Order: sequence, then structure tokens, then C-alpha cells
Amino acid sequence: MFSKGETELKDQEGMSIVEVLVSMVIVSVVVVGLGKGLVLGIRMNVESKSRIANLSVAKRVMETAKSKAQFSQALFDGASADTTFNKTFYVDSDGNDIAADTVSSTSTSPSAPSNSSYEVTVAVQDWSDASGKTLNAADSGGVSRVMVKVLTVLVTMRQSAVLSNDANKAAARQVTMSVEMVRPAA
Repeated sequence: MFSKGETELKDQEGMSIVEVLVSMVIVSVVVVGLGKGLVLGIRMNVESKSRIANLSVAKRVMETAKSKAQFSQALFDGASADTTFNKTFYVDSDGNDIAADTVSSTSTSPSAPSNSSYEVTVAVQDWSDASGKTLNAADSGGVSRVMVKVLTVLVTMRQSAVLSNDANKAAARQVTMSVEMVRPAA
């Protein structure tokens, strides 16, 4: 039937083109899945680092503002209306203030310095319960004073090469911290 040469050729047959194509499709699907997983992992890592950096800036700003407000009763009482507390300003990646003059939170669309990494908004408000009542007490002169205020710090990362700058996805670039402050003793 087959000669010796034909039998050797029959034993040395390679893969058909269909087998090669099926193998390539399977490998392509696996590689694309691994690539997407890698990209997702990198994005989640960057978002996590962004949140940690935002939290660090928020903590530094919060501690500074809290220590100023609780320095004296007069500063605490006026903190809700004081523009040194209630303001928007910009900091670099190390947390240092960029602009010497801060932008009031009531101004319309402040222009941010191009080299700023974070926009920080600080607000001090009187604490109130669910019914809207504040916690007041009369001081030695009989004057009613608010006893608890809420300090809120919102930090937004302004620039990111990896995170989306889409306004709908801004939550990945924002961190809000709030703390209640009690009026200091005399």
C-alpha cells in the first residue's frame, strides 16, 4: 500500500490551519482577559493611592483648622462666619499651599493655579440634630453660645493621568472628612 517514504511523511504531519486558528483564538481570549485584569488592577491601585493622598491632605488641613478653632472661645464662636476657616484653597502634591491669597468659597468659579494638585474646601457649621436644633448653653454672662460645631474638609484631586477627569467619576478623586468640635473651656 504505502511505500516506506510515504509512511514516514504520514507520521510527520503537522497541525492543520484550522487547529492553528483555534489555538490562536483561545490564546487571544486568554491574553485579552489577562490584559484587562492587569489594567483594572493598575487602575484600582492608582485610585487607592489617590484616596490615601487625599486623606492625608484632608487630615492635615482638618487638624490645623481644628487646633485654630479650639484655641479660644472667641475663635470657636466666630468660626462659622470666619473666612480663615470657611474657604477654598489649593495645595501641591506635598500639601503645601500654592496661592498665598485664598479664594472665598462664595466666589464664582475660582481660577485654580496650574501647578496645584488638590482643591481643598473647608467649612465650619453649627451642629444641629435631626430636628434642626443646635446644642446651646448660656455662658457666665448669660449669653447663649453654640457648644458644638462641625468642621468639614472636602479634598478633590485636580490632576490625574490615570484617573478619569470626567465629572461623573469625580467621586474617585474626592474625600470628605467631618469632625465635631466642642467649645473650649474658659
